[in-house]
Amino acid sequence: MADGSDASVELETLPVPMDGVVTLVDQAVYAARWRPELRHDRIRLLEIDVAGVDDKPRFFRRVTEALGVERAPNAADKWSALEDHLWSAIATADAPFAVVVLLHADDLLDGALAELIEMCDIVRSMARMAATAEGGLARAVEVSLILAGTGPNFPPGE
Repeated sequence: MADGSDASVELETLPVPMDGVVTLVDQAVYAARWRPELRHDRIRLLEIDVAGVDDKPRFFRRVTEALGVERAPNAADKWSALEDHLWSAIATADAPFAVVVLLHADDLLDGALAELIEMCDIVRSMARMAATAEGGLARAVEVSLILAGTGPNFPPGE
C-alpha cells in the first residue's frame, strides 16, 4: 500500500502500548515509532496538531481543520458540534480502530487546559458508545486518544 501498511495483516489490538482510552507519549517517540505502526488500513488515524494553541477558538479551529470541516467565519465554538464532526469522522471510516492524536498536546497546558480535559471526556464517551456500535456505527470500533507532547507528563513509551 502507498502508506506502507500491510493490508493482509489483520489487527486484533492496536500495535502500540495503549494505557486505556487516553494514553500520553513523548512527541518524538510517537513520530518515530508509533505513527508508522498506526498507519494501517484497519486504523482510522486522526492527527490534530495543537502546537501553539492557547485558547478555545484556536483549539476549535485546529480540530475542524484537521477533520476537513468548513467553518463559517462567525461560527460559535460549540462542543456538541465538534463532537458530531469527530463522530462522523469515526463512523464513516471502515476500520475497527479509531485513534485520535493530539500532537504537541503539552502546548494546551498553557491556556487551553479546559479544552484538553473536555476533549478527553468526549473521546472517552465516544469510546463507550463505539464499543457497542451505538450511534449509527455498522460495527463496534475501538476508539482511543493519544496525547503526544514533550516534558515530564509525556513518557517515552515502550
